[in-house]
Amino acid sequence: MSKKTKKDWDKAIKSATKKPKEEKKKANATAGDAKKEPEVKEEAMPADAAAVQAEIKDVAAKKAAAVENEDFDAAQLLKQREAKLKAHLDTLEKKEL
Repeated sequence: MSKKTKKDWDKAIKSATKKPKEEKKKANATAGDAKKEPEVKEEAMPADAAAVQAEIKDVAAKKAAAVENEDFDAAQLLKQREAKLKAHLDTLEKKEL
């Protein structure tokens, strides 16, 4: 086999076994096109420290249940909510002092 023929053969094999390119996702994808991130609802923070502590306890329990059920997306959202509540509790406690 000549070099040119071998080169052409290798090129043909490579193009025949090449994976098709995946379509790039557009930045402004429509609702049905791409997997959507769950929307985070901003819930109002409780006004007093006792209510914040009760909600932290409730969110921690929900987070544990979500992890147990392997719903890690929900657990992540609950973890973020818990962190915000703890930060809010710290600000409330500082205001009381």
